[in-house]
Amino acid sequence: MVAVLARFLVPLNSLLAAGGARVSAAAESGKARHPLHAMVAKELRLWVATPTYLMNTAVGPALALLAAVSAAVAGPQALASAANVPGVDHDALAGLVSAAFPWVLGLCVAMTPLSASSVSLEGSARWVAQTAPVPSAAIVRSKVAANLLVAVPASLVAGVIASLSLAGGPADAALMVAAPVSCGLLASCLGVLLDARRPRFDWASAYEPVKRSANVAICVGAGVAASFAGGGATLLAGPCAGIAASMAMAALSVLAWKAASRVSLQDR
Repeated sequence: MVAVLARFLVPLNSLLAAGGARVSAAAESGKARHPLHAMVAKELRLWVATPTYLMNTAVGPALALLAAVSAAVAGPQALASAANVPGVDHDALAGLVSAAFPWVLGLCVAMTPLSASSVSLEGSARWVAQTAPVPSAAIVRSKVAANLLVAVPASLVAGVIASLSLAGGPADAALMVAAPVSCGLLASCLGVLLDARRPRFDWASAYEPVKRSANVAICVGAGVAASFAGGGATLLAGPCAGIAASMAMAALSVLAWKAASRVSLQDR
């Protein structure tokens, strides 16, 4: 996976430079851009232009897509055979694998949040955000939006692909999409809340806030716990309970986002 990302890093950076040229041309022509759009574009440019950031946060969505395609091709019976749990009926095991799979996708999406290090990565350039003529809430929204622009499309595509093979009914198909989307939403909002409250600007390499940050560790841990809780609810009470767990995660995400919006970034 790292090799694939590295292979396409140079073309991505070329596209980034081309995008900057197009933005400059648009500015010269007098075409106005919405501040949120500009800030989200800036976050995505930072993501693409920072190899450590890109390769460590793109892995989760990429794994979700890979897992969905593999499951769709292999089918639940093959997955049950690969699990090979002694003393468990093969058909029952296939059903358990299918029921838990939405939360496998959720785990993949939640374990590499962009937002958990997005404030810290401002580093010595944080004065730009501090002096920007926009409220802190708008900056927070841009960081969450950038994370969701990566996580949600991957979640939707992975969920739809996996549901073609593993979903036993409409509720299962809905959960196959809802679980990764809710996990991605929770990781995005919780990550920016943690990093806005306790950013780390004294780093010498982007590796430190991306891989060695307590904010990232806490956010990933919360995502893992949420995925296991959702999977447990689904296995014990069925897909409707899993959908309820997804809705609860969405509600917690809104609370985290509102809390992050109240953090002032100008005095950091």
